[in-house]
Amino acid sequence: MKKINPFKTIREWCQRHHQTFSSFMTDFIATVLGIILTFGTTMWYEKQQKAEAADALVERCLSNMESRLSNLEKVVQYYDRKDHLYWMATHQPLDSLSNEDIYQLIDVFTWPNSLIVNHAYENSFSQSVNSHEILGSFANVIAIGFEDLRVAEENHEEINRLKKELRRNQIVEHHASWDQSNMRQFVTTVLIDPEFVYMQQEYSQHEQYIRVLYNYLQLFVPEAHRLWNKEITEEEFWKTTQDRWNNM
Repeated sequence: MKKINPFKTIREWCQRHHQTFSSFMTDFIATVLGIILTFGTTMWYEKQQKAEAADALVERCLSNMESRLSNLEKVVQYYDRKDHLYWMATHQPLDSLSNEDIYQLIDVFTWPNSLIVNHAYENSFSQSVNSHEILGSFANVIAIGFEDLRVAEENHEEINRLKKELRRNQIVEHHASWDQSNMRQFVTTVLIDPEFVYMQQEYSQHEQYIRVLYNYLQLFVPEAHRLWNKEITEEEFWKTTQDRWNNM
């Protein structure tokens, strides 16, 4: 019987099927590379889209913060005017105040000062899981900014609620009707009314908290923008803002 050399048989088989085997390997490698490139490109594209969406959301959030901070500045100016009128009414004869000052004094203590706030971007940020993952520690900066703005705005709304309560309790009616001829006497009487005195104390507490947050946010928001633009480091940002908070 003729002895068969297995190695020679395998070599001959490979030589006969070399073309087919090479073609198969080429197609196989091309298919694998195609799959890798397809998935890799898709993942890269999705990552880029998420990064661009997060970047756009941050810019909108920072712009929204700046707009709300500007509104808060007007609120603080409104309180400054109220405090000035109150100081004049309690430290000098009411006859020295003009009719316009008297009217404004009554207005700032009894009628709300509306504050229109756009919470859309804040809500979008809080609900965006992908943005939080992409932004990393900067997401905490945005969250703190929105939280402080919201607390300041809620304190302002609490003052408006107190004004409504003051009107609902009809403090004005307690001291009879009034008009331009007797409004100074009316104001004199109301200013010493226990309910009004209590409300003024409540106003002052909320106002003080709003002023503190406003002063802090005056630095926090611009510095957050600088941090996002890589003009300062995260360490510099936290040191600067923390120093402002500690020194207030």
